[in-house]
Amino acid sequence: MKNHAGPPLLTRAEFASAFRLTNRTITNMVRDGMPIAGGIGTKNDPHCFDLYDSVLWMLNREAVKRTGKRVFTGFNYE
Repeated sequence: MKNHAGPPLLTRAEFASAFRLTNRTITNMVRDGMPIAGGIGTKNDPHCFDLYDSVLWMLNREAVKRTGKRVFTGFNYE
């Protein structure tokens, strides 16, 4: 997927490949709250993922599993 002025956007396949995840894992992560940058998840309008927000979400999810609390609230793009 083409990048825009902000953080890189990845398709589901690109995101899965970058992190060696399966489609099922991506589906479960979306169900669990991973942010979607665009698309409605259909063949003609697939999801795309903001690399930074998605990685931040994954890191926070792991931190919450260990500590029970969120450790970082996000990036400021200003």
